[in-house]
Amino acid sequence: FLGFSFFLIAAALLLVALLVLPRLAGFITEWLWFSQVGFATVFTTALAWRAALFALGGLLAYAVIGGNLRIA
Repeated sequence: FLGFSFFLIAAALLLVALLVLPRLAGFITEWLWFSQVGFATVFTTALAWRAALFALGGLLAYAVIGGNLRIA
């Protein structure tokens, strides 16, 4: 049983590493490029808008799904 749980934890960590590391590398590359050309504020503004729109979309989806579940 202990060996199986270790395998699951190792597989989950590997999956997270394979999904997160390429995105992190792309983020760092873009940050360095925008900083080098003097447009770091443009990058942070775009990043803030992406995060805000993601949160707004999540709240809207939560409201729609929650409303439908309440009706059902």
